[in-house]
Amino acid sequence: MTFELFKEKVKASLGFDLNGYKEKQLLRRLHGLMARRQVADYAAYYRLLAADPAAQREFIDYLTINVTEFFRDPHLFRYLEERVLPELLARKPHLRVWSAACSNGAEPYSLAIVLEELAPGRHHRIEATDLDPGILEVARAGRYPADLLRHVSPARRGRFFRQEDNAWVVRDEIRRRVTFRV
Repeated sequence: MTFELFKEKVKASLGFDLNGYKEKQLLRRLHGLMARRQVADYAAYYRLLAADPAAQREFIDYLTINVTEFFRDPHLFRYLEERVLPELLARKPHLRVWSAACSNGAEPYSLAIVLEELAPGRHHRIEATDLDPGILEVARAGRYPADLLRHVSPARRGRFFRQEDNAWVVRDEIRRRVTFRV
């Protein structure tokens, strides 16, 4: 089986599109997984993925990158806050938003915070999805180390988070606005 055929079969059976990855990086990671499982070629590795849910989880976990933080790319959030969302809110009082590849939930929670600031009390819903069930558990817990809040102002931190031990926890009013699922 060629690498191209492997990618097609993975997309068809697992719904995981590998075409968006840099090929050199993807091959390095894929060959590392294959070596770890002592699989010699793409056909054998595909058969393993098709038959073994644990191998599927390992494959997806290893290839997906769960790196994010609150208000990552502040200039983009400012643009959303100043230009995009006010226009949408003027046309529609309650927004439904999909946050794909949401990772640990920091970005959908950031969006929920902005929506609460722009339109307090309105019933906005954010559907946040990710392929990694483990990282979604982190997102649902809403508990983060301080370094992931480096772009959160002290005012927002005080209003939308509470400190517990060495972590910051998203307040319930924001957590209720975001639903996480695979």
